[in-house]
Amino acid sequence: MNGSDDEQHDAHVMCYIEARFGDAVANAYDRHLAAAGSTDERDAAYSMSVGRLIDGRKENPEFGNVLNLAVVVGLTGPLKDYLASDKPLSPQDRDGLIAFIEGQEQPIASREKKRGRPQRDPAAVSEAERAERNAAWLVAFCKAAWCKEHDSERVPEAETRRMIALAIAEASKAFSVPAELIKEDNIRSALKSGRIVVR
Repeated sequence: MNGSDDEQHDAHVMCYIEARFGDAVANAYDRHLAAAGSTDERDAAYSMSVGRLIDGRKENPEFGNVLNLAVVVGLTGPLKDYLASDKPLSPQDRDGLIAFIEGQEQPIASREKKRGRPQRDPAAVSEAERAERNAAWLVAFCKAAWCKEHDSERVPEAETRRMIALAIAEASKAFSVPAELIKEDNIRSALKSGRIVVR
């Protein structure tokens, strides 16, 4: 085989998708197989299944169109409606549906294998956490302005406490969160984390 299995598979899939748009591409698929010099049984079986799918689209263009919407565009509603109706499914239609479902199962399996800490959904952040994060930014800007005004690299602790108290009051009003839910420790942690940098 020429190239890696992944490259071959990608080329086959591209030919399959192109074949969904017309008969002329079936010839392109045959040219691809000839150029690849493939004599592998898998390639021959894949070629046969693509041929069956193309023939199935000719026999039942309505199913071919809704399957095409699901595969290429990601719009599965018309496919669900077609399957829920009493409309017929030929063996070629069933092959196309099986190929689509197998294609959907592979990304699901790859998501299950991810390691490490899962990403946090930004929409799941509470209003108190948003208020703390914004208060931390406000304190960072106040500290930067104070340092510039006083020609100093550090803000005294008493001044920092005052800035945090003012930021908590401001964030409480802006986010409609009780001030006692906005924690000074979380604001200090955000400032020390290095994620909040004012230049």
